[in-house]
Amino acid sequence: MWPWEDGTNSLAMAKQRMMANIEFLEKLGVDKWCFHDRDIAPDAETLEVHHQPQSVVRNRERGAG
Repeated sequence: MWPWEDGTNSLAMAKQRMMANIEFLEKLGVDKWCFHDRDIAPDAETLEVHHQPQSVVRNRERGAG
């Protein structure tokens, strides 16, 4: 388990993974990067529910909160 992981597959953990990745890339001086939202977003029971947290994560990627 990585130091920033809390052992859950929650939306909060997805945000923490994303922020840890961004911090790491900034320290390396990488100014352009990409990763698939499925790499960090938690799984869901239905497709509708599946898209809700990904929207939050994508908005966070864009700096919207």
